[in-house]
Amino acid sequence: MIMAHINQNRWLWIGITAVASVLLAWLRSSFGEGYHYGDLMAFAMMVLGMLVILKSQEGFVPQELPEE
Repeated sequence: MIMAHINQNRWLWIGITAVASVLLAWLRSSFGEGYHYGDLMAFAMMVLGMLVILKSQEGFVPQELPEE
């Protein structure tokens, strides 16, 4: 159910994860490496990367393979 919502609102979730990534990067640089902000930042950036890849493939129609 949540994945259907993310797929239907992909630009929204790209924005949310981008903001979360920047916020967590700022928190990590402010508080240092001893906190888990770096781990959360890496996770948010991985999700952001996957969403951007999915958005870039939207509407892509592969070329037909030549008949043998």
